[in-house]
Amino acid sequence: MNAVLMITTLLCLTLQSVLRKNYSQKVEGKGVYTYTTLAGIGTLAFFLLTAKDLRFDPGILPFSIWFAASYIIAGVAGLKAIAVGSLSLTSLVTNCALILPTLYGLVFLKEPADLFLYAGMVLLVAALVLVNKSGEKSPITGKWMFWAMLSFLGNGMCSVSQKVQQDVFAGFGKNELMILALVIVIGVNAVLAITAERQEIHACIKSGWSSGLIGGAANGVVNLFVMIMVGRMPASMVFPLITGGSIVLTHFVSKLFYKEQLSKRQTLGFLLGVASIILLNL
Repeated sequence: MNAVLMITTLLCLTLQSVLRKNYSQKVEGKGVYTYTTLAGIGTLAFFLLTAKDLRFDPGILPFSIWFAASYIIAGVAGLKAIAVGSLSLTSLVTNCALILPTLYGLVFLKEPADLFLYAGMVLLVAALVLVNKSGEKSPITGKWMFWAMLSFLGNGMCSVSQKVQQDVFAGFGKNELMILALVIVIGVNAVLAITAERQEIHACIKSGWSSGLIGGAANGVVNLFVMIMVGRMPASMVFPLITGGSIVLTHFVSKLFYKEQLSKRQTLGFLLGVASIILLNL
């Protein structure tokens, strides 16, 4: 059963990346707010169908706003990064964002640090430096670096907001936080889509409604299955397998279907990044 949950989670994570890449290619990098709205609807629908015994506390709202803002930044920046650069490198940088909740725990919660943590942080810095080195096979542009790092920040702050909320509410309100945040995400992105993407919104919905909704539902599956696996397996096993496995799968998909090629430095950085994520989760 654990193997089925893990494989399904990895496939759903990879599916999200592929759907975003396919959508971006179809609409030539346009309609980022439209897609993020559709994906938010898909995720919200999944949570509403699967969540039980919901109890909304008004105190969760500020954390939902924080998460929603981070989620919007991560979603929009991630799409823009994929549109102008490598899918596999974008996936790596985005997954490296888990260093931010780790740093939050070290600095503000005075959580203990071990050798694995320090080694992972060193490898992470080295990986980010190497993957940003331009090469003939995979040139790095300033636009990609900007959007990839903004996606990194947004994803990291999503995790930080969840961590803070769970500490404050002693483990209560995970689903409530996500549902409120997704309502905000959908509302804000819908307004942005209508105002900023008015000319192409119809074409973007026509091209990407299925990708957005399926990608959003896949995101919901990932969240649900991760919660289930954490209850059945050690967290130190679950998160390294999920993050490392999804990066590697996305890399192979990028190479096989999108013919992405990395330079030797970027390949080394990619491998160091996977290693760092595993160490940071131990």
